[in-house]
Amino acid sequence: MGKEIEKTLFSKDDYDRFQYYLEKETIQLLEWFEDGVLTNEKLMGGFEIESWLVSNSLQPAPVNKEFLENFDRTLATPELARFNLEFNNTPRKLTNSVFTEFHDELTQTLEKAQHVAEQLSSPSSILLIGTLPTLLLSDLNEDSMSDMNRYRALNNQIMARRKKKPVHLYIQGYELLDSYSHDVMLEASTTSFQIHSKVPALDAHHYYNASLLISAPMVGITANSPYAFGKSLWSETRIPLFEQSIDTDNPRAPCKRVGFGSSYADQNILDCFQENLRNFHILLPTIEKDIETLPHLRIHNGTIWRWNRPLLGFNQTGEPHIRIEHRAISAGPTFIDMIANAAFFYGLQHFWAQHLKEGHPLPEFNEIKNNFYLAAIYSFHHSQKWFGNELDLSDLLNNILVPQAKQGLQGLEVSTDDIDKYLGVIEARADTQQTGANWQRNYVANHRCDMTELTHAYLQLQQTDKPVHTWEVKRASSKAIIKPAKAKLVQLESYPKELLEIRVDKLYTLFPGPTLLHLQGMRPETIFISILLHGNENTGFLVIQRLLSKYQSSRLPRSVSIFFGNTQAARYGVRLLEHQPDYNRIWPGG
Repeated sequence: MGKEIEKTLFSKDDYDRFQYYLEKETIQLLEWFEDGVLTNEKLMGGFEIESWLVSNSLQPAPVNKEFLENFDRTLATPELARFNLEFNNTPRKLTNSVFTEFHDELTQTLEKAQHVAEQLSSPSSILLIGTLPTLLLSDLNEDSMSDMNRYRALNNQIMARRKKKPVHLYIQGYELLDSYSHDVMLEASTTSFQIHSKVPALDAHHYYNASLLISAPMVGITANSPYAFGKSLWSETRIPLFEQSIDTDNPRAPCKRVGFGSSYADQNILDCFQENLRNFHILLPTIEKDIETLPHLRIHNGTIWRWNRPLLGFNQTGEPHIRIEHRAISAGPTFIDMIANAAFFYGLQHFWAQHLKEGHPLPEFNEIKNNFYLAAIYSFHHSQKWFGNELDLSDLLNNILVPQAKQGLQGLEVSTDDIDKYLGVIEARADTQQTGANWQRNYVANHRCDMTELTHAYLQLQQTDKPVHTWEVKRASSKAIIKPAKAKLVQLESYPKELLEIRVDKLYTLFPGPTLLHLQGMRPETIFISILLHGNENTGFLVIQRLLSKYQSSRLPRSVSIFFGNTQAARYGVRLLEHQPDYNRIWPGG
């Protein structure tokens, strides 16, 4: 899906021709496998990191085009939204000091990226996190889509498949998120650390099945997206966000385009590609001239987002190979955390692939699938079923999985220093049970702060590159926090119907910042009304709710302009949050 396409609208002939090539190329891939054309070299690894561009006010900064004009395009590419980027690294053989090399290269790349971001016309920062806490639903629309045909075409095709039925976003976590979207931009709210394994083709199904087996503990130990659109949801909210954002609403499909998958790969990795042909309709029927590299099979596979996805690639000499892409974990919190996550994954994946190759049985598929979603919801706060036994995630990690990952890395002849350093991070995180998600929740609970302060504190700590298990929950330095006094005033001429019944502590979900609501009445002379200048003074808000409820079916007697002040402080029932202005002291002459 990294390849740009020429057009966004397609004819029936395009679909028919694409289907013909897709069938032909699926047969060709099977022949390559049977004839030994696919490489069976030793393991290689690499990764892709999806990231955010955020402004000095810690809001999403839609400047990826300007950024890429000033950065090495071989290392970064645009993502769906103008405020997202993807960074790549140099693939390496998984041996010796490979993780130190990954860490050094990642540090150099992201330091250069941060320097470029700071020099943009709108100075920005690079942020690595699963979901950006300050992101609003209003930030996600077609205007914020990156200027690429493949994204416009993908949006058009998915919404057409849905017959323009809005995407219903419904996530029940600590709070409930219930909303609708008319495009696929919700997908841009999720950013991941995608780990790639180039594997021997004959053993690829073992590496794929191993990736499925270990996905739940990977998500549990790496959770880093507890907040979305101001709501406290799952520990890894990326999972339901992505699955729902690109749902083509096809109840007859055996499995969804974004999901855990339908089963293990049985005989070989070709099972997945044959399932692609059999069960998934074509989304992007762009016809390619050079069919030697099976482009139609790869384009189709690129529009099916299994959390563990097999890929067909080609090396520099043109030889085809199979990669397994693990897509289930968030970006961040720091470089060392991500490299530790990669080391843990590669070690476990290799350990289990060898055991499966030797005939070790797999648990029931539904068992590991259930584990996966429980880990995404609860992280350490729910047990995992491991080959029929109920285990706390900490016990499973420290007593079983970390030792297995160590054996896997030793089998790959990774250096002892790298094994001890990076798996030591995983062990310490399991001991403290402090993931990025748990740290974020603890910070908000301790300081009753808004999402801007949370994001600021997170960014400060991320830039230290100290692993998240060492992060303290003390208040961040205030000097760089953008005060709400500088926030943009939102002005509206209508209000959502939810305003009439919403509790004052939930008002921030409708009006995240200062909002001025203009309503026309029968008399044009306007009354100005200010409410919630202090978050714990809600009488005025209750009066406005009664007033608007009384006239919801008729015009107001006269026009009013209503200023909603500190909705973030109202969330917690306090006068104001630290680093916020006192809206009762901001008027001219006051």
